Amino acid sequence: MKRPMILYLTAQTISAFGDSFRRFTIMLWVLSVTNGSGLAVTAVLAAEMIPYLFLSAIGGMLVDRWSPRKVLLLCDIARGIVGLGLVLAAAFGQVWIGIALVVVLTIFSIFSDLAGIVLYPHLTDDKNLERANALWTMGQQLSLVAGPGLAALMFTQFGAQLAFALDALSFGIAFLITVSAFRNLALPRDSILPPVKPRDIRTEIKEGWVYLAQTPMIRNSFIAALFQVAGAGINSTIMIFFISRNLGHPITDVAWLSSVNGLSQIVAGGAIAVLARRSPLHVVLSVGGFLILIGAIFVASATSLTILIIGVVLTALGNSPANIGRSTLEQRYVPTALLGRTRGLAETSSPIVFLTTSMVAGSLVTTLDPRIMLIGSTFFSMASLLAIMATVMQIRSTISNIKENS
Repeated sequence: MKRPMILYLTAQTISAFGDSFRRFTIMLWVLSVTNGSGLAVTAVLAAEMIPYLFLSAIGGMLVDRWSPRKVLLLCDIARGIVGLGLVLAAAFGQVWIGIALVVVLTIFSIFSDLAGIVLYPHLTDDKNLERANALWTMGQQLSLVAGPGLAALMFTQFGAQLAFALDALSFGIAFLITVSAFRNLALPRDSILPPVKPRDIRTEIKEGWVYLAQTPMIRNSFIAALFQVAGAGINSTIMIFFISRNLGHPITDVAWLSSVNGLSQIVAGGAIAVLARRSPLHVVLSVGGFLILIGAIFVASATSLTILIIGVVLTALGNSPANIGRSTLEQRYVPTALLGRTRGLAETSSPIVFLTTSMVAGSLVTTLDPRIMLIGSTFFSMASLLAIMATVMQIRSTISNIKENS
């Protein structure tokens, strides 16, 4: 791939390691300072999720209006400064100030993530989009696998202050690499458009909804993703009960599932990165959808931890291509002027669906067999596959029409 894309992916991977490192450090710090307060832990989780519910759609609209390059660089600077604020909060033992700073970090992360999605089509050619998204997925999963362990080691040996300082440093390094990636690179909308009037915000967000609703290929991909998230919400809540009640294993064995999930997604992302030129987008999406469904069937029917792990591996091997394919689909076919809003609306809807299915599953776990709810999750995977296949048919039709016209 081109040098700008390689540098950009490097910067984003470093930033992702910082995010993973910080999240686990904050949880350890809050637990230690508050003597295991459940309220404080819940506040941390809320600080990392609630801003996505309220700001993703608006963030997508603003990214569509502003220079994505400037948004990305300003967010790196801001997150580095806020990260230094966390150092001070840890030094003075101010947990609630630290949690408030997490909210601010999350807000800047929303804008940074959306700007990054918009930049992909401008940093690499169309034929390398699958590879770029696959490499980003690998970097993200590597950070999720390695970040918590490094954070625990750093926190135990040196305390929260140094750990937060390293997180702030990661944003500074990412900023410098991103500047190098964008040097002498002309991008659309490099100047920020005039500020949007408050009364126009709803109109511009509505444009994104209208495009999403009236474009079958993007709409079906969006629906497939929501079904996938719905199943994940059930599984994330029920799995610990399934392991203990149905399989008779200690709840600590859930750690195995987390590890194999991350490693499997890294493997799948690597395979797509290597085989991107030989794997058309519709193949990547189809393989992802089928593997997710097969994995869900294994999980719901598991009678031992080994079968459960196989199911989790298959699901993870499907998640990577499904997510990579969805990102590539949007970057390839959604007009650049609407790409931020399209992804922003997805980022708003996904947490709502996840929280809803997770809370429903949690409320029913005392009265229903966990296996029954995992079977219900399988139906969500089946619905997701059907939506993916509808998307695949539309992709093939679009490609055919392009060839005929050319």
